Amino acid sequence: MALISAIFLIVVLAALGLYAVRIGGSEQQTANASLLNSRAAAAALSGLEYASYKAAPAGGGPAVCGNQTLNPGGALAGFTVTVTCQQLQVAAGQDVFKLTATARFGVYGRPNYAARTLTRTLSNIP
Repeated sequence: MALISAIFLIVVLAALGLYAVRIGGSEQQTANASLLNSRAAAAALSGLEYASYKAAPAGGGPAVCGNQTLNPGGALAGFTVTVTCQQLQVAAGQDVFKLTATARFGVYGRPNYAARTLTRTLSNIP
């Protein structure tokens, strides 16, 4: 009788251990996905900041509006940031810039894929 109780207890404890390991693994995947999405947002924001600097240079130089692909380094290494700029001229010397930055990491459909798109509108209209 003691042998049956011991085997039952071992099976129950093994099942609880397996359940704890599975929950821990899925929590880790969730945390990694959240971190990757935050990094994607930071990469897209850095692309917007770069495009904003080019479209409205601090020194008052000529505006440069064009499409670019950026490959940031450091903590954002591995991301590809695609920046598009659309310039609309409202009147002579008055421009509106529509900026869009899309940051991507990994391959679509895989667990390590993350993407984020941000937009911004700038103008030099007083």
